[in-house]
Amino acid sequence: MPDTLPAALSSLSRLQLCHLERWDERETAAQVVTLPSGPWLGSLRWLSADIGTLLSSVEALHTAAALECVSVAESSADSPAIDWSSLAAAAFFDWLAHHPPLRRLSIEWPGSESSELTITKGFLVQFAQLCRRRPSLVVHFLGPTTEGQSLARHLRACHRF
Repeated sequence: MPDTLPAALSSLSRLQLCHLERWDERETAAQVVTLPSGPWLGSLRWLSADIGTLLSSVEALHTAAALECVSVAESSADSPAIDWSSLAAAAFFDWLAHHPPLRRLSIEWPGSESSELTITKGFLVQFAQLCRRRPSLVVHFLGPTTEGQSLARHLRACHRF
């Protein structure tokens, strides 16, 4: 995914499903993509993107009136770590907690410990708050590694409380 999305995306007023993925090996993982505002967000029901894109796009996500499912896709192993105690992370989790049509959150845990989705105390605090604020939100954890599967079990247990 280049650091800017094609302008044509913002004019797709009936788009319902969008999966954004980095595929160009020449790209640097540090490039942050921000979702453009526009009519395409009004009809979008399912969005999959890396966490950097989602964190930088909270303002645009507020206009996604029909968005029911957000999938945090696996990022490349050389992506920078996320500061889960940052204002951007807090804004994203706040959006997750207060977006009425949102029913499902999927998080794809990568197979590498060096990924930007490394679990930290900041993430656990944000996730626990989300569970308390939005107990009906269905959360799926996907991960190929034993650590990821174990972590997913613990987070699912946290989500039940």
